Amino acid sequence: MNRPPSADGLVISPSPLATWVRLMVVTGALAGSSWFVSPAPAQQVRTVNDVTFVVGDGPNVALLALDWYGDAGDDESYVWAYCWTGIASSEDMLRAVAAADPKLFLKFGTDELGNTLFGIGYNRDADDSFGISDFTQFDSDGIAVGAVGFVPAGPTDGDDLYREGWAVNAYWQQGVSHDEPFNGGRWEVGSGLARQLTTGDWESWAFSPNFLQEFYAQNPVAATLANETVVPEGNVFWLIVGWSIGYRQIRRMMT
Repeated sequence: MNRPPSADGLVISPSPLATWVRLMVVTGALAGSSWFVSPAPAQQVRTVNDVTFVVGDGPNVALLALDWYGDAGDDESYVWAYCWTGIASSEDMLRAVAAADPKLFLKFGTDELGNTLFGIGYNRDADDSFGISDFTQFDSDGIAVGAVGFVPAGPTDGDDLYREGWAVNAYWQQGVSHDEPFNGGRWEVGSGLARQLTTGDWESWAFSPNFLQEFYAQNPVAATLANETVVPEGNVFWLIVGWSIGYRQIRRMMT
């Protein structure tokens, strides 16, 4: 499934001109040194200032961290910032972030307790083939709602992330911190999707096997859009050369 980026996501993507100049650099100035333009490195997150994907607007801000392997110590979790005015819940934040990030997918379940967060997926390689094994269809905001199942689905693309659980096997554990949990603060167990957010909150959803209430997001990195690129340090000279070539080509096209 392919979803276009939402205007609510405030990550800045390369302009067509910037993309063209980078292409000129790769094909011309460096003559095959394709390592010059590379995927943006993961930005480690310790404070709100490290988060680069901001969703919504308003004076209040909360942070969302998702960890698909809560019981592992070496996987990365992804972090987004959510801004709002007035009153917002944990579910409001999750839905807004999914709508803004085309790589994120949420599956809500319904049972006698009401709405539950049943599954979370992430199109990690940002292709257009995200899907899960029970053929769930997600809407244009990356949301699916249905009955809670007993046989967990998995991603159909091995490069993607998807885990689900609720009734018998595992579940997504919610954690809440009112300070900076990756900078000396502490997590506590959350109270569910209806929890009212307060500005400055950090919220973790970590997949917890065997219903153990002891797992929270670890090793956080800033979520990004798929097409962000960077120039590695030490290649400023080649950047100048490439820009010079691109500039001359633009001038020729305009004359």
